[in-house]
Amino acid sequence: MYLSFFRCISISGIIFTLFFSFPAEAAGKKSLYVHSIIAHTGVYERVSQKVRDYLVLSLLEGYSNKYQLVTDDDIKVMFKQAALLMTVKCDAESCAMKIADAIDADEIIYGSVSRENNKLVIKLTNLERDSKTLTQKKKSFVMVALLESQLEWFCRECAKKLMNNSYSIDLSRAPGDVSTELVIDNNEINKVHRADIQNMSIAEMNRSMEIYRNQADNETIIRVLDYLGELIKEGDILYKDNDFIEARDRYQSVLIKINESLREENKIKINTFITQVHERISATYKAEVVAMIKKADNWINSHDKINEKIIESSINQYFSIKAILRKIPEEYQNDTAYIDNTLIQRLARLYSLKSGIHESSAEDRYREYRFLSALSDYDNALSQLEESGIKHKIIDDYRSRITTKRTITYETGKAWLLNRVTSLCNQAEYLNIRGNNMNAKKILKNTKYILGYNKMLITDQAEDIYKKTCSTLRYSYKASDIDYYNKELNSQYYGACALIFDSICLLTLGCGITFHVLYNDAYSEYNSLHDKYSMAANIILATRLHNEVRKKKDEADTYSILTIVFYSVSAAAVIPAIYFTYKYLFYKILKKKMANGSISFNILYKNGSNEAITRLRYSNDRLMGAYITYRF
Repeated sequence: MYLSFFRCISISGIIFTLFFSFPAEAAGKKSLYVHSIIAHTGVYERVSQKVRDYLVLSLLEGYSNKYQLVTDDDIKVMFKQAALLMTVKCDAESCAMKIADAIDADEIIYGSVSRENNKLVIKLTNLERDSKTLTQKKKSFVMVALLESQLEWFCRECAKKLMNNSYSIDLSRAPGDVSTELVIDNNEINKVHRADIQNMSIAEMNRSMEIYRNQADNETIIRVLDYLGELIKEGDILYKDNDFIEARDRYQSVLIKINESLREENKIKINTFITQVHERISATYKAEVVAMIKKADNWINSHDKINEKIIESSINQYFSIKAILRKIPEEYQNDTAYIDNTLIQRLARLYSLKSGIHESSAEDRYREYRFLSALSDYDNALSQLEESGIKHKIIDDYRSRITTKRTITYETGKAWLLNRVTSLCNQAEYLNIRGNNMNAKKILKNTKYILGYNKMLITDQAEDIYKKTCSTLRYSYKASDIDYYNKELNSQYYGACALIFDSICLLTLGCGITFHVLYNDAYSEYNSLHDKYSMAANIILATRLHNEVRKKKDEADTYSILTIVFYSVSAAAVIPAIYFTYKYLFYKILKKKMANGSISFNILYKNGSNEAITRLRYSNDRLMGAYITYRF
């Protein structure tokens, strides 16, 4: 009996919806509903919600031209019986079938998430329904095991499989487990560092000097080499102790002594020796820079968690080292290209990591359907790469990756907005048919907020659907309304007006209070002088007091008039000051809520506006724009 009654209600709802609910623009699209994904033991609710979010985003991304996604909000407004079924979280086929019947869905996706060891196991089914014969069959089924860090990629692949059963998921293309740690490897630069030391060893220099002695044709050259050799040994000891600046001073002192003390013909005799001293000086410059790089490497690797402040500090360290590298005298800059390349590679990694902070934020906001915020974060990520001024393959590859993600976000955002506007227009038409014209117009009003805030995502189709629905329901619509709500929601205009009138109000109030105090003082002095004037014993005193009383009376009257004027101006400015301040704060808060969402909007999404108003005591004004943060 109950099933028959339920079937009658379902069929009636189907017929009613087919005739009245969907605008003509949605014709030709199949309706698809993504049911809640059940979280089994060991899986948090947020994980199953992520699966559903990623599935919806993937469907919007790839199939919005073929499917109209039915939202939870649509069901709560238009399909009361299905709304009751929604409260029963189940992944059973019978449950999905009943919901599909109740909302007349062409396809419905349902499933579950469980945990096995350290992996998530996702099971999803796409149930296909023939609205003419009311028969149902499984269109596709997918089961995958994955790491939580791979969730987005697998959900995108699952969406493809669910929509096309012949599609095969290539597991070899799945991303590996992602590590958020940055480790700068200095093994390569250490090898170069050691090679430099070996090439300039003490033993080699001693052998060279022995050859010079044997080749020398006079006692002076031999004694010079012995003395200079002692200075070289001192420099080598300092070099091995990593005191590169002092070692360089010793080596340079050798050159100075040679230049100042030997004739040209003697310099030519020890030319190879002089060349090796120059090589030693060059080695100290390179070793000094390499030591700085190693110190910077060890500093950033010592942090367990990398944040933007640490990255910025490391970038500054490496740029400082680059500046020191450029200051090395040109004659000693041979073979320093590898050091410069090492620094550029490190800077490229750091800028990519810094950009990745914005990328991570963009991904979170993308999953929450906050497309404008996600686009802004992607733009910030790209600007970080551009501002770096670094030319490297790491930067180029990362820029390409971010650009691709931004394009996907933009296109998905447009598909989401079209789907959202279509859903809201469907609801408005349905409520209007039921005679609930007031709520229908409220929905259209909120839709105007959506279009205004998301102006950059508006397509001609979305605007056309809204325009025709407004015309049908006799709700005023002007294209300028979209621009009106798009312009920072007028917070700048109202903010400027509020500042002007608040300033006038406070300034005139302050002046009024000041002159009021002056008036009281002047009037008090006037009374005192008047009393003295009344009791004056002689004509001279009386005359003087009379003049002072008159002057003080005029002064008190002036202060009184100024007090009244400034109080009046302040009182007149109170109303516009309050109005513009209220509008400024209202639009500022509204913009923040529309951009970032809030707990109240999440509750509104989960439980509906009635509960948000009654249980949380939110006014209708506070719920304006809430539809922007609605999630499917």
